[in-house]
This record gives sequence, C-alpha cells and structure tokens, in this order.
Amino acid sequence: MCAKVSVLVLAILLVTSLPAAAEKPYAGPAEYAGGDRQCNLQGHDCLCMPLDTTWQVVNFSGAAGCNGPASPTDPCRRNDDDYSFVVPLGFTFDLYGSPQTEVYINNNGNLSFDGGYCTFTSTGFPVAGYPMVAPFWADVDTRSSDNNCGVAWMKQGPNYLAVTYDHVGYYGEPPHTDLLSTFQVIISDGTYELMGIGNNVCFCYGDMQWTTGDASGGVGGFWGFPATVGV
Repeated sequence: MCAKVSVLVLAILLVTSLPAAAEKPYAGPAEYAGGDRQCNLQGHDCLCMPLDTTWQVVNFSGAAGCNGPASPTDPCRRNDDDYSFVVPLGFTFDLYGSPQTEVYINNNGNLSFDGGYCTFTSTGFPVAGYPMVAPFWADVDTRSSDNNCGVAWMKQGPNYLAVTYDHVGYYGEPPHTDLLSTFQVIISDGTYELMGIGNNVCFCYGDMQWTTGDASGGVGGFWGFPATVGV
C-alpha cells in the first residue's frame, strides 16, 4: 500500500515527557564499516521520486558524541545515530514563517535546521531547540553489511531537497535486518510541481515494517517508544 502526504501547514502540539536515554556501547566508527558491500539503490514503487543514479549517498559527518558514527572510509556512510555535514539548500524553505537556507540530514529519519540531531528515541513535538521535519523519527540503523539493506540517499534541485531512507533496519546489537523500511521526505520553496504548487513538505512511504529500536524499549521492532511523524 502506497502513502503520500503533502504538508502546507501542519501543526502537531502533542508533547510527551522525554524517555530516559539508553546506553549504546560502541568500539568506534570503523567497527561497523561493513566490508566492501556496494551502496545498493533499491527503492520502492511508492516513492514520489524514484531512486536512480542521480542520487548520492548522504555524507554523514562521523560526529563526535553520536552513537555509532559513520566511518570515514565507508563509501556508503553506514551508521547509527549520525548526522550529515551541513547541507546548503540553494533555496529558502519556510518553516512556519522562519526562513531556512541550510539543513542537517539525520540518520534517525528526520531533518533539522539549527544543528545536527542524533537523539534516537523520539518524543512528541515540539522539540525544544531543534526545529524538525520528520518523515519517520526512530532509531534507524544502517550498519549491517547484508546485501538487502540500504542506506540514506539525497538529491537536490534548484527548488527542492529530497532524502530517501532506503530499506533501512533498526537498532540492535548486531543491527536488525529482519524488518526493513523505506521512506522519503522532500522539502521545497513551494514551487516544485511534483509536490503541488504551494506545498513545501512531502512525505512518501514504501514498505514500512518496524517502528522501534531496541534501545527505545522495542521488542522485535515494535512497542516501546515508537516513531514520531510530523513537522
């Protein structure tokens, strides 16, 4: 089943208490580099923008202080909880009247505007200090070397940025690949025809198979503190 959500004005005022942080032990980013596996372009028929060779792997920063950061030697930038280097948009994105010209792509299924964000357990919105667009904020884990597992991709045009989380698994030790999810977010200046003129956020979903990582109280990909979706 396909789902597409275009958002012009979306206000989510649900506020929940922040769950206690879980510990995630790691030996270092190179531990999960994943060998020589290629960065697979898989995608899904339900994506608004199909994946093809014009997309590029998101350049995650290997941020200090994040769990399981990407290894600088891994061309697929597989990681858990990392965020990208700052991405200049090349257009102005209007976030509730606040103009944004750059963004961070976070591995945990969201975009943030005031800095990278590696918190893996989602809460209700708003999130103090981190204005966010979240197609699926949850504990995404792409460290597995399994060939059926994907990574995060991005594509930019003069008036849009698209990010696809392609067949991504959820956090565990080792990373879980029994259930995989594919989803996409597009932001624009409101002139991108694919989204409909006047709309500036679009969420698209392929096959969604899990909601919760182990460190967020999940069991088998569910229960605990499940994913948050919204703006």
